Amino acid sequence: MKAQLATLCGYAARRSPIAAMNCVRITETWGYACDAVSSMRTTWDGPKGVDVCVDAGLLQAQLTGIPDDQHIQVVPGQGFVHLHAGRRKLKLRTIPPDGMPEILVKGEPLKLPGADLEHALKFAVDACSSVNVAHPHFTNVVIDIGADGVWTVGSDSYRMHIWKLDVPNPGGELVCYVPRNLAKRVADLCKQGADVWLLKDRAICRMKDMEFVCMLVGAAWPNWRSVMKVQNSAKVHFKAGAKQLAGALIGAKQIGVKFATLQVANGEIKVTGDANGDEFEQTLDIDYGGDAAKLNVNPSYVADALPHMDEMADFSIGPSTPGGPLIIKSFEATAVIQGARI
Repeated sequence: MKAQLATLCGYAARRSPIAAMNCVRITETWGYACDAVSSMRTTWDGPKGVDVCVDAGLLQAQLTGIPDDQHIQVVPGQGFVHLHAGRRKLKLRTIPPDGMPEILVKGEPLKLPGADLEHALKFAVDACSSVNVAHPHFTNVVIDIGADGVWTVGSDSYRMHIWKLDVPNPGGELVCYVPRNLAKRVADLCKQGADVWLLKDRAICRMKDMEFVCMLVGAAWPNWRSVMKVQNSAKVHFKAGAKQLAGALIGAKQIGVKFATLQVANGEIKVTGDANGDEFEQTLDIDYGGDAAKLNVNPSYVADALPHMDEMADFSIGPSTPGGPLIIKSFEATAVIQGARI
């Protein structure tokens, strides 16, 4: 019960003007916590007749140091509750559950296996904007379920990460938009073993004795499929080691290089850059025998994408340079990164 209570504390709102949303609700058969857009429910075999709400921040602080498998005895009182965990005894004020909303699920959701969705969501999240007032749709991850498969997409308008899941169509077509912070939570739950059910306006993660529900948003998102066509018109194609190129770009970034230059020639790629008089240069062997090409890129954008690729990834530049874009592809993952004109 301690581990479940600690998990619930992490899903409470904490700073909501509705007091009950800053709490964890404890009943004899389930626990519950929520904020304005998501909720977490867990089931357990708890004490009979209990139904109390306690402040999540206070509860989380008091749970620190208690072993996860420690039995916790809950004894309600008038306006407070006693929690006994081994030799630790707590007395916490209770709050009426009035105003604690429940995010309901209506309809027949489509199921996606969490093991496949975890990496797809993380890849998309890496490309999303954390804040974008002018274009808020770029703070969302797109999950597109269609006749041609299941895709996740993230973009900040300068780069786009696209992942095609290696799963069959779950039995319908659906496009939904998951806010970036909630997509990260869903990915974390997938890592823990949850599967995901999707509706147009809800995502549901279920695992063992826990259920997480979050509200999705409506978004007028650009046509991400049109970006895929850019690869067909690219002028330069080569294979390179993803880890080696990532290491070179991280090295350039570490000395303060904002835009690195990729120079592709017969059998090699040279990464160069300068920052306030400090210069970086590294040459790597690649599988390429065509014309020379050059592209200026944000090293962070490329380095973020490469860890998701296989050891040898496919690279394309075009259709024009120095603007690019740079396209990196490796089985499920595709990254499209706009070049910089400097």
